[in-house]
Amino acid sequence: MPIITKNKPIYNQSFSGVFGEFGRGGGAQIFFVQTAISPRDLDKIQLVGDIEGSEKWEVRDLFQRDVDIERVSGSLVPYLLDENSIKFFNPLTLTFIPPVVAEDNSFAGHIPVMDPYSATIEDYSYSCIENKGFYRFRYVDQHVENGIVEWNDSGTKLVAIDGQHRLQALKDILNDPSGRAKIDFDRWRIPVVIFGVRSIDDQITQNQRTLDVIRRTFVYINTEAKAPSQTRQILLNDSLANEIGTQEFVNYFHANDSSAKPDLNILPLLIFNWRGAHKDSRTDHMPGTLKTIEEIRDWLEHYVLG
Repeated sequence: MPIITKNKPIYNQSFSGVFGEFGRGGGAQIFFVQTAISPRDLDKIQLVGDIEGSEKWEVRDLFQRDVDIERVSGSLVPYLLDENSIKFFNPLTLTFIPPVVAEDNSFAGHIPVMDPYSATIEDYSYSCIENKGFYRFRYVDQHVENGIVEWNDSGTKLVAIDGQHRLQALKDILNDPSGRAKIDFDRWRIPVVIFGVRSIDDQITQNQRTLDVIRRTFVYINTEAKAPSQTRQILLNDSLANEIGTQEFVNYFHANDSSAKPDLNILPLLIFNWRGAHKDSRTDHMPGTLKTIEEIRDWLEHYVLG
């Protein structure tokens, strides 16, 4: 008598979240699910350097392979474990990499087409985008807030392409029982964005790999994001004495300007370039300004506080 076995599900891992997609460009389109995961789900995510064969990738593809362990252990982990620090960071950016092709650097050879389709799953009508056998993004029709991303972890790996140092720090805390208990780590919810890419014009994307798109996405995220100006960094820093002193110094003049009866013997705030406007990577000195915030901070550092 033959043994009857149940069909195994194609996908054995999943996250629920909000589905979204961007406009089309360059013959391709990126779609994603944004969600928050629990610390125990961190083991489902890998670092680029953990991918077998990634050390054989071409130099131009090593967009983020090595993690600075000293930075993780000396800065990020102490910050996350500090009970006096308010914790916040941007979502980790994740995507899927098929391990079966990682070694030969072909990365599936091309960007998959993945035409959207409709399917009824567990009595709900879903809109789906699927790289069959690897992963699938879906959401309840007309309800993108009911999105799901699912994958087969034996056929593909979920990898962080941005936020690797944060991910390593979180993994280190996950493996530190005393640290976990100290900050109630098991109750945390970690923001992540999981994205995929599909070809919408094979003529344009035929000579591109998924890895090319991932690399460009990583580079764009990390070069287009602008750090606050030096002035803003000084005025927003609550941990360094010279920065705090600068804030108090400038606020003295600001408080006078804001007073209903300002003291006319006190200099007006406008002589300090406290807004820190920049033009062509240089401080844009507004009419009437005599001193920059950087100069005030340097004065405190070299002549007052040290």
